[in-house]
Amino acid sequence: MAFLYKKVYDDLLYKIKSGTYPGGTLLPSLEELTKIYSVSPITVKHALADLKKHNIIQRIKHKGSVVIEKTDVPSLGESVYRSNSQSIAVIFSYYDDHKTRIINSLKNAVYGKNIQLLFFDSKHSLETERDVLQRLLDENLGGLIFQPIHPAYNIDLISKLSIRNVPIAFMDRALNGIRKPCIHSDNFTGMFDVVSYLINCHHSRIGFISARDMISTEQDRFSGYCHALIKNGIPITQDYIYTFQLDADTSGGGNEVLDIYNEQCTHEAVQYFSSLPSRPTAIVCMNDYVASYLMRALKEQGFRVPEDFSVTGFDNISVSRQLELTTVTQNFEKIAQEALNSILYQQANKQMPPPLDVQIGSILIRRNSVKTYSIE
Repeated sequence: MAFLYKKVYDDLLYKIKSGTYPGGTLLPSLEELTKIYSVSPITVKHALADLKKHNIIQRIKHKGSVVIEKTDVPSLGESVYRSNSQSIAVIFSYYDDHKTRIINSLKNAVYGKNIQLLFFDSKHSLETERDVLQRLLDENLGGLIFQPIHPAYNIDLISKLSIRNVPIAFMDRALNGIRKPCIHSDNFTGMFDVVSYLINCHHSRIGFISARDMISTEQDRFSGYCHALIKNGIPITQDYIYTFQLDADTSGGGNEVLDIYNEQCTHEAVQYFSSLPSRPTAIVCMNDYVASYLMRALKEQGFRVPEDFSVTGFDNISVSRQLELTTVTQNFEKIAQEALNSILYQQANKQMPPPLDVQIGSILIRRNSVKTYSIE
């Protein structure tokens, strides 16, 4: 048993250090780990006990094992390396569950190279995003990896960087009008797989929740939703598509504003779907944040997941594991690495443009938020 325990311990430790399980993440349950490693519960408990002993995880009652936040993650706006090196700035529109994975991925990619990384968090605030970009205009940047909040804002500042021939790569989504590489997940296939899975579980009345003015990632996910229905011979039902108005003031007003708005919209969505004469049996959400608020709203209004409504998300943030939410995981390590590769390519090949659209595969994560119906 000692050999098996050490194997589980070493693998979990590697995944924690590499950022697969960043600080604050809830590890898979005892039952899930037993299945993942094909070992007994006692072996898993032994490995978890040693991780706890070395202050790598902590046990939280009624929750599970959580990775302890470390203090060695660089602060936002500070560099990972301080030397006479070129600076590449990285701006996130949200900096939560994926932060350690992205930072560690980029740190590993630049190890041994004369590159200084600068990290900034806009916190879903267009004003903060603009302040950061204004500051960067005064720097001698070697490149910018940018995840914009809104596809049509702060384009003036990005255009100034582009005129200066600063290499730019968008991460996850692009800015309208700026012809620069965008590295993102295959959102179409990811959502296609979600809806196909629901259909395989014998759902045919499948709803969709999204912002009315969809950004590029959401447009691709909506296309995947529609295509999966059509390919399986299920007509798209207009009444099952619920959209809410998400203007720039809300999407770029900061995390607190966005949270309040999501809560309000999902409560209204539950009222809408539950009032339909033939209500959907499953609701597909554009991301895990919306799905988490929807599940809370369903519970508050007396509905059960998945008995009354199945719910799915997209992104695989930490809350999705806590809620047992079926979702899609994105390879943010790979996205970050390819964005950096694009910057380095642009630096070395000024006469030959890089690929403008780079898609990274995603994986469906099946959990307990989907009910399987028996064939009648």
